[in-house]
Amino acid sequence: MVKGFRDFILKGNVVDLAVGIVMGVAFGALVNSFVANLIMSPIGALFGAPSFDSLALGPFKYGAFLTVLVQFLIIAGAVYFAVVTPMNAMLRKLGLLRSRRGCASARHVCKAFQPERRGACTARRSSPLSTSMPIPLSGSRRLEGRDRMSPRSVPPVKIRPWDAGDLWVLRRLLGDPKMMLHLGGAETPEAIEARHTRYLDSDPAKNGLFAIVIDEEPEPVGWVGYWETLWHGELVWECGWHVVPEAQGRGVASSAVRLLLDDARARGTHRFAHAFPAIGNAASNALCRALGFASLGEVDVEYPKGSIMRSNDWRLDLRAGTERRS
Repeated sequence: MVKGFRDFILKGNVVDLAVGIVMGVAFGALVNSFVANLIMSPIGALFGAPSFDSLALGPFKYGAFLTVLVQFLIIAGAVYFAVVTPMNAMLRKLGLLRSRRGCASARHVCKAFQPERRGACTARRSSPLSTSMPIPLSGSRRLEGRDRMSPRSVPPVKIRPWDAGDLWVLRRLLGDPKMMLHLGGAETPEAIEARHTRYLDSDPAKNGLFAIVIDEEPEPVGWVGYWETLWHGELVWECGWHVVPEAQGRGVASSAVRLLLDDARARGTHRFAHAFPAIGNAASNALCRALGFASLGEVDVEYPKGSIMRSNDWRLDLRAGTERRS
């Protein structure tokens, strides 16, 4: 019982809420003082009263409403210009918040994209890879969280080449202990930046990475990729993806992975695609099965580097449909 109470008190959301309330009360007092002493005082000197409360038209005391309205506008302006704008500028400078301006490459989709250890995109198509169909999702040792099918309509999803402005989404995904629960824990800021550099410098002929974009929004909601791996003496594609929490449960990752597999299939380089979700990642393993991957049993894989993770080996034959038609 004592342990349960301790865990409840120390939960991140409880502590964050408490800190937010304390800071909100303190900041509210600061803003109220600013409004009362620096804004309303000159107004009071101008109109002969510290507020508009005395203004009335018969039984209608519109002055009190004007006082509250002015205070609301001043407080909203103070919060926006003194807190929101500087904070967004600082986060954008640190790479934690990306500008709403889309990059030029967002209008194209790469056939050969850049994965974890190699290159920039060189081959692009004139039309983007996109879909709005709800498609089951496979899993990978790089997948975290859940992506269950939702009764809601699936938003149009596109995948585009990874670019230099996408560092912030890696920080959101890989720096979050909850998102990295099945992947060895959160990575350090230095490790995340090094990974981002590897994405940009990767070899498009052997592996790659896409940013996942919903509809026409320029901001990515995750990444999806495949890369060349030597597995049991055979070169195969290994697949992985990662989606931010607010995009989960909407079929976003499902659609993105389907586009990914279609692209790998169109290349014709390797016959098999593999995914390696941790055995404890029930959602990822279930989605592998739903997409049509065949289970080859449990295996030990090295992830992160220097650590052994017990995983399920899922394999998809990319040529199965084409061979039946030929």
